[in-house]
Amino acid sequence: MRPRHSGVIRSKIATPLGARPRFFDAAPPGEVLRRSRTEMLVHTGQHNDDNMSAVFFRELGIPQPDVHLDAGGGSHAEQTARMHVGIEKVREREQPDWTLIFGDRHSTPHRRIAQRGRTYQGIVDDV
Repeated sequence: MRPRHSGVIRSKIATPLGARPRFFDAAPPGEVLRRSRTEMLVHTGQHNDDNMSAVFFRELGIPQPDVHLDAGGGSHAEQTARMHVGIEKVREREQPDWTLIFGDRHSTPHRRIAQRGRTYQGIVDDV
């Protein structure tokens, strides 16, 4: 059952993040969303060191991710494949009402692939 906010069932939003520019993009709307929605952060793991990832969560006030995909390393295709599979599994398990995808050359391709062959409603992409 979804958490309630003022007696109303809160919608769940999954937000995949992984690259430095997307942390900056996601911080302001995420702060607003979390006031009335449940946001589940999914860290792709493209950049999983302090200077390329954790520092931005601390300095921008982004909550720690709920899920880590650890998709970094290897070729662009390998990373993209691991992200796609990981994000798809999270969507199937968690059943978010929306998935908010900020444009990124690695994690964004997931949105089009995920929409094929499955009925996923609520994907907001290229924010």
